[in-house]
Amino acid sequence: DDNDGVDDSADLDDDNDGVSDDSEDNPCNDSDDDGVDDSVDTDRDNDGVLDDDDSDSDNDGVLDDDDSDSDNDGVLDDDDSDSDDDGVDDSEDDDSCEVNP
Repeated sequence: DDNDGVDDSADLDDDNDGVSDDSEDNPCNDSDDDGVDDSVDTDRDNDGVLDDDDSDSDNDGVLDDDDSDSDNDGVLDDDDSDSDDDGVDDSEDDDSCEVNP
C-alpha cells in the first residue's frame, strides 16, 4: 500500500514508484533483474555505468555503435556479408546513394 487512497486491488501502481504493476510483474521489462522497469531504469545492464554514458548499454560485450543489424535478419552488420539484404554482397555494394538493382 502506497497510502495514496486507492486500494491496491484497483491501484495501477500500488507501490507508487512510477512503474505500473503490470510492468513490474513482467520480468521481460527488467533486463538486469534489479527490480526497476527498463522504461525508467537509468542503468539497464546494472554495470554501474549510467546508460547515457555506457558504450555497451546492454552489457553484451558489443559496443552499442557496433550493434547494428540493418536488415533485421539476426546477424549483426559487422558479421553479415549482405547487411542491407539486397542480394549483393557488401564487398560488392556501391556505398553511394544509388540503389542496387
